[in-house]
Amino acid sequence: MEFQQQFDRSMQGIKKNNIFKSSGTAAKLFVYGTLRNAYSHQLHHILSDKFEFIGEGSIRGILYDIGQYPGAVISMSAKTKIVGEIYQVKDKDTIYSALKILDAYEGYDGADLTGSEFIRKKKFVKLNNGKRVLSWIYIYNAPVSDKHLIRSGDFIHHISTKESP
Repeated sequence: MEFQQQFDRSMQGIKKNNIFKSSGTAAKLFVYGTLRNAYSHQLHHILSDKFEFIGEGSIRGILYDIGQYPGAVISMSAKTKIVGEIYQVKDKDTIYSALKILDAYEGYDGADLTGSEFIRKKKFVKLNNGKRVLSWIYIYNAPVSDKHLIRSGDFIHHISTKESP
């Protein structure tokens, strides 16, 4: 009986956080680098066409300067946060076609995780109003020992101020 009560309490917490919306599919996308609106990348039109901007947010982790773009390493124990934008898919039937295009851009191949530069995962991201939402995020999948840390956790701020390594 004790296990059942713990299970029921856990499930109530999960339902409260809306994990089951969209039939288990994260219908949101968190972008922290070149796909952010302020960067004005040509692929941002996919976000405009297929997704609706719902707000700015962050996730605990460390952001690295990979060269022409950043790479996020997610860590709930990190004292720093990665800043970005959260988008909600407009039409749930098109999310996978939109993600396929973004996967190619991000160097993600679900059939070759070790060869992928980024891995797409579902993670909870915090909107600036404090609400947590389940979102797709592309996580950097290569060694970072020779990469420069982006101290601010904000790629747009980093490139606009030419933050030193």
